[in-house]
Amino acid sequence: MLTLCLKIHPKVLNLYLWISTFFVALNNFLFGTLRGALLLAMIFYFYFRSMTDIQPMTAGQLVTWFSDLPSEAKNSVATALVTVIGFFVAFMAATSSWKEQARVNLQLAVANEIEEVYGEALDLVIDLQTYVESVVDEIKEIRASGRVPNNVPVIDLFVEDMKVFEEKRQRLSKLSMRSDKLQSKYYYVLTHIPSALPILERCSDALDQITTAMWIRRPQYSLQSSILREQFVSGVNVEQWSHFADVCDKQSALIGGYLGGLKGLLHAPITRFTFASFFDTTRKRKDFEEAFTDLRANLKDRVEK
Repeated sequence: MLTLCLKIHPKVLNLYLWISTFFVALNNFLFGTLRGALLLAMIFYFYFRSMTDIQPMTAGQLVTWFSDLPSEAKNSVATALVTVIGFFVAFMAATSSWKEQARVNLQLAVANEIEEVYGEALDLVIDLQTYVESVVDEIKEIRASGRVPNNVPVIDLFVEDMKVFEEKRQRLSKLSMRSDKLQSKYYYVLTHIPSALPILERCSDALDQITTAMWIRRPQYSLQSSILREQFVSGVNVEQWSHFADVCDKQSALIGGYLGGLKGLLHAPITRFTFASFFDTTRKRKDFEEAFTDLRANLKDRVEK
């Protein structure tokens, strides 16, 4: 099979994938749902005359046939219809309820894993951004005031935290790769929810931009050197570090907004929007306006780039 795929042009494979998924979806709709079965029955009924020599009864003819039956036959037919229809309705209701429950549980599992990955990622982004901004602000102040770096003891704390910075950077890189896998892992589930997959893709793109910008050059210094603080300060590229902090600030805001919308879509079957939600939204409309303004500014900067 793999050898055959290598011999076929990618456009042909793509067309085959599209056609096969269409017919699978059509088959599941016609033979797996009540509406599909009803539609299929109506198609067979209206086109039966052109396909065979048998003339199906109309609704009026069916009523007339039933009224002409003997009383015993009417009771038998009515009892059989009630039994069959009752069993069919009960079976469909139980199946539909089971499928709905399974779907909700699966969506909640997806939402929990997405929250786990991006929740930890955002915490790491905040920690990295805080460290970088603290270092940049201190170095800018040192250079602006003309102070000697060796006389600034706070630099020792930056040097100690550099190891933690590296560990968090490595962890964030792994989470970025894990976030990319979420799209393929839950592709089938997310495609059943309008806009869910595109939102997850935007979250992944925003996190990728952060992980791309985070590989800033770290200062080169020796812990045994008498000019350790000066080596640290001279080794920081302020422009590069500031750029990373700006990327963190903008992209983390986008991820937070997208993530909230995605969790809302996945939790919608359980936590539906109510009047209580409406009143709370009305109370915080100014906060939402500010959030939308920031989100629009971030999206504008992203499009311009």
